[in-house]
Amino acid sequence: MAMTNDIKNSMLDSGFGTGGTSGTFMSLHSADPTTTVATALANEIAGGSPAYARKQLNLAAASGGAKGLAASAVFDIQAGDAFSYYALWAVSSSGTQAQFKGSAALTAAEGAYGSQGTYTVTALTISI
Repeated sequence: MAMTNDIKNSMLDSGFGTGGTSGTFMSLHSADPTTTVATALANEIAGGSPAYARKQLNLAAASGGAKGLAASAVFDIQAGDAFSYYALWAVSSSGTQAQFKGSAALTAAEGAYGSQGTYTVTALTISI
């Protein structure tokens, strides 16, 4: 069965939220977080000053069966961290299998940072 974009949009807005209080948090990972919480938590980056933390996404309303960012998300990254994946969560830290929304590879991997820095996510597409 093929779903209409209206149904897809409704599912995306319900599952990921909309706006700056979407309830969807992004994390960055040094390896593929796959679909298990144990793996995702084990390879989520951490540390730094200011410290790395998951970011709540400001998401636009779904349109055409896809959902994207309404505003950029800026992460603090400690020296030495490298990452190539992200995951989406319903919580700002830790989490359970029910709070893990999914993961994917970044468009381009980030090599090890030479010093404390930031990483800015300017685009993200979630689709069904």
